[in-house]
Formats: sequence, structure tokens, C-alpha cells
Amino acid sequence: MLNPLLPKFTLLTLDNYSLAATWEQTESQLVAQVMQTQQAYALVHLGEHQGVVVPRSYVHKYSATWQQAQASFAAQGLEIHTRLSGGGVVPQTPEIINIHLAYIVETPEPFLVAQDHYEALCTLLADFLAQYNIEASWQTVEGSFCDGRFNLSVNGQKIVGTAQNWQRAGDKALVGDKYVVLSHALLLVGDSKYLTELTNKFERAVGTDTIYLATKTTTVNECEQGVSAAQVYSDFLNYLQRTYCA
Repeated sequence: MLNPLLPKFTLLTLDNYSLAATWEQTESQLVAQVMQTQQAYALVHLGEHQGVVVPRSYVHKYSATWQQAQASFAAQGLEIHTRLSGGGVVPQTPEIINIHLAYIVETPEPFLVAQDHYEALCTLLADFLAQYNIEASWQTVEGSFCDGRFNLSVNGQKIVGTAQNWQRAGDKALVGDKYVVLSHALLLVGDSKYLTELTNKFERAVGTDTIYLATKTTTVNECEQGVSAAQVYSDFLNYLQRTYCA
């Protein structure tokens, strides 16, 4: 059932939408499109590269080791991308499903409604996972990468990560209290050990001693044996189009 907080979305996939050269540019492009058209969009795509995506603040946070980390990843055929939202490091592979919901919210301050919109995103994804008889709920999962209050977890293991970015939808004098929220989810498919190792590889590359635990993460295909990333992707598009798209 459509959550009343969420609008009807226009579905974007790589069949009808071109990603920009970088993750951050793609997000900025999507936000700009919402501002221009005043419409809501759901961009869904599989990971385009092997590597990680981190908050753009990390470029400054790890300025002393950033270039070295990029070179180390590149030497292994891996990429480091930055994103608009906060949080921590997350993995990217061609099996991970990225969901970007971008839409306008009217509020005097984003923090007043941010939790409600996190919960709306989590409900959307929990309802989808229920189609595989996977019972997921939102909670922190200590020891997982990019831990937060609005992970979706299964038996205490993270299966979805979420993040938000809020920007005023133009000049305040013209748009008033309208904001564009970019609500992102990372639906994990593939090998949880490999996904966790990608994030640990990044932490080592920038010189931290942080270690994430593979036992704190699971994936759709590890919960539902035999289902492929391509099948999960197709099923999710059908679910979204049927339930949340115009």
C-alpha cells in the first residue's frame, strides 16, 4: 500500500536515464531535475562498479591519505565515489541494488520530518522483502558498515542501508518551505563477506583501525537461496511500478 508520505514516482532506470560520470554528479543531476520539474522520481540501478561510496565529507576528513587510497583502489580495479548524504562507507558491486527516491517535501525544517521519511522508505523496502518471506525491521546493527538507526535488518544482520540529503528546492523567496529530499537505499545482494571486505579495504586504505564484521551483514540471496541479483532487480522494479509509480 502506498505510504501517504510518499508521492507517486516516475520510474527511472538505465533504460531511460543516463548516470553522470560520478555518483555525486548523478545525485545532483537528479535533485536538479526535481527542482526544475516539481515532480518525484525513483532512480533504481545496479552498481556500476566494484568499490565503495562514501560521504563527500570524507575527502576532507581523510585528506592526508585520500589520494593514496584512491591509487590503492585503482590498482586493484576498484573505485571510490563520493555522495551527497552522510553516514559511512558502503560497498558497490554489480549485484547491489541502488534506490534513489527524490521528491519535494514542504516543511519549515527537515529535521522535523526526516524520521518519518526514513520510516516510509524502510516500510517500502520491508514490504518488498516480505515477498521473499524475509521479515526485516529497522534498527542499528553494531559492527556493520555505515551503521545507523534506519538499517533494515534480518535477525540482527543488516540487509538494507539508508541515507538522506535535504536541499531547499530553490530560492526561499520563491519556494518557501519546500525542500527536495534525496532518500537513498542500498539493497544488499551478493556475498556479504565480500561486501564487508570492500568496506574494510577502504578503512585500511585511509589509515583507520575500524573493522566491520561480515557476521553483522546478510543479503537477499543469502536469505532466499537461489535468487539472483538480476531477479531481485526485476522484482523490485515490478513492485515499485505497481505500488509507488504513476
